[in-house]
Amino acid sequence: MKRQQLKIAYLILAHDQPRHLSRLINALNCEGVAFFVHIDKKSNLDRFTSRINLANVLFVQERERINWGGFSIVKATLRLMRTAYADPRGFDYFMLLSGADYPVKTNRNIKEFLISGQKNYISLAPMPVVRENEHKTMERLRKVHIESLFPVKFKPLVVLHNMLLYSLNIALTLIHTRKELLGQKEITPYAGHQWWALKRDTVHYIFSFLAENMYFVKFFKFCKHSDEMFFHTIVGNSHFKENTEPCLTYTDWREQDHHPATITSDHINTICLQGNFHRDEVYGDGQFLFLRKLTEEDDPLMDRIDNELR
Repeated sequence: MKRQQLKIAYLILAHDQPRHLSRLINALNCEGVAFFVHIDKKSNLDRFTSRINLANVLFVQERERINWGGFSIVKATLRLMRTAYADPRGFDYFMLLSGADYPVKTNRNIKEFLISGQKNYISLAPMPVVRENEHKTMERLRKVHIESLFPVKFKPLVVLHNMLLYSLNIALTLIHTRKELLGQKEITPYAGHQWWALKRDTVHYIFSFLAENMYFVKFFKFCKHSDEMFFHTIVGNSHFKENTEPCLTYTDWREQDHHPATITSDHINTICLQGNFHRDEVYGDGQFLFLRKLTEEDDPLMDRIDNELR
């Protein structure tokens, strides 16, 4: 396949920073790409649509109210995937990004990389995955996690809702453990990073798998951080696993608060010296094409990325 013929659907999950999202889309915009964007239902959609008005950008109208670590992230991702897959343009790759990402390579480089590799890029490893600052244990599967009790539209109710929800999840952790993991199916649970780039036939397989295995969605609906296990378990138990390399987004998880560190000039200095290559003893070595996370205040840093890396 020629570079000009490759079609990429960028699936973007965002909840804030409309100016940065606009810059991200403009950086990636070129022939053969389209953008499918999900804005958290708790956010004002007009803040984004008023700034971004390109023919190849679609903001999904049926939005999820996203909760950290909740299954709503998977639901929003599936909504983006189904919308993009049904698009008559017939995309070859579906790339999941955060609204806080930014590319370190040109669009030509990105397309040439995908064409030369012809792989799926999703970091995955059999559970449990336990190391410093990363604890994807089997407890994620055994413990029931309730994401939300009811939709909270008024701020005064947020504190009450969160207190009740926290108490309920603590109680469930103490009194209930799921003995049947994944419905006692012969399936190995996998975990990894949330972001990925999947080929069209792999996305088709995921849809077929879910249609034939309704238990899978029901099970993960009550798992915490299911976005780091859901797609990984499907791909990891398929023949596509043999054609898989680590995800293409670099995230610095060395912070101690379980949140990704903000990209700084030190990260750019390292990339300038060592290239866009990362080593990982769990998920494997590979190249990355994107950095996460950046903010709207990081324009000088993104200018440097454009001038020195892109």
